[in-house]
Amino acid sequence: MGIFPKLYYTIYTKKTPAEVYAILKGETAVWGIAHYPLGEGAFVGEVGASEFKIEPKTSWFRHHFSMAVIEGSIEEEAGETVVSMKVRVPHQMHVLFPVTLCMVAWFLISSSAPLIVAVIAGGMMCLFWLITWIQTREWFYFDAKGAKRKLEVLFGETVCTD
Repeated sequence: MGIFPKLYYTIYTKKTPAEVYAILKGETAVWGIAHYPLGEGAFVGEVGASEFKIEPKTSWFRHHFSMAVIEGSIEEEAGETVVSMKVRVPHQMHVLFPVTLCMVAWFLISSSAPLIVAVIAGGMMCLFWLITWIQTREWFYFDAKGAKRKLEVLFGETVCTD
């Protein structure tokens, strides 16, 4: 298990793979300039005939940055369409821990302040990292579960396994 969570979902629906593709394509906007979504829909990203990589659109106060990236595939199996998904944190968040460690190390090594000031500042940076990590996990679960609910509604009669 890593620092950041991953979730795996499987949705079974009676719709055909072509219908599932059309629904996803219709509800997915594309990325524009400066990572701004172009178009309408509940998601932003890329949808292919058998696989997709999407992010749920977020509210305006988070500046269109979702904490959940959904990578999945669309397959037909025994008369049903199976949509398998892996939900993960965006790669941008994976640099959070190493960058914080480098900041703490740099401050401790290069500080001309007394050792106690350097230790307090390093502790504050670690506390900043911990708070950001907790906030990232909470937003991740919020976005992931919301995206799963949106997909279940879009696909109609579904059975979802966690």
